[in-house]
Amino acid sequence: MKSAWRGHADHSGDRVFSEGLAPVRVDERWGYIDKAGRIVISPQFEYAESFFRGLARVRLTNSRTGMIDRTGRIVWSTPE
Repeated sequence: MKSAWRGHADHSGDRVFSEGLAPVRVDERWGYIDKAGRIVISPQFEYAESFFRGLARVRLTNSRTGMIDRTGRIVWSTPE
């Protein structure tokens, strides 16, 4: 989903850009924006950290932890 977000985005807890992306909270979920402000990974996570070496740690639903790549694909997660 590559579109400019509309609606309420809270930047108070946002992280810095890393590898061209930054976590952003939109309403109650976290996603990622690029430097142009476009959402490139839709807000779907309970929490999100900055990217490092192509991966970012996120909190999935049910408080599971996971790692995503720069496309938002989950490459690892804790068991359910």
